[in-house]
Amino acid sequence: MTPEISPRATLTPKRIAFAEAFVELGNASAAYRRAYSVARMSPASINNEAHRLLRVPGIAAYVAGLQAAASRRNEITQDWLIERLKENLARFTQAEPVLDSDGKATGEYRLYAAAANRAIELIARITGHMAPVRVEHSGPDGGPMQHDVAVIEAIVANPRAASIHTELLRVAAAEPDGGAEDG
Repeated sequence: MTPEISPRATLTPKRIAFAEAFVELGNASAAYRRAYSVARMSPASINNEAHRLLRVPGIAAYVAGLQAAASRRNEITQDWLIERLKENLARFTQAEPVLDSDGKATGEYRLYAAAANRAIELIARITGHMAPVRVEHSGPDGGPMQHDVAVIEAIVANPRAASIHTELLRVAAAEPDGGAEDG
């Protein structure tokens, strides 16, 4: 551990273990499970606590320092990452001939579009051209979502009810006033 990223003065041993596990595993919940006792915690609580810890300034700084040290140690730079992704993109966008069982070209070609699109997405994220997408669901005025238990029970019990409910939601969303009735 280098002196510039030493957390010993400000972080507890469990927080240090959490940060180091997060850098190793790349998963906040798994890191939390490794560093803390979670026997009586729900998966949602573990997830919430893990992500809360990642926002603690001392932990965030320590994680950033560990990641930077790993990048230096492995000579991984933004330029290196982009160059590898560009190589993958070039390979994935080359049409590859489909061969029959005898190894002869069939006249069809295979393109790895999903892999090419993923490479483009990663390049965009690394270069700051694409912000991470975050979707938050909430109810009226930002409160909790309201659920009609009778509707949920009907949908679970009857697949036809599910398709009717889906169609009603689609129609309501398509109407300019959100499907609200005058009254």
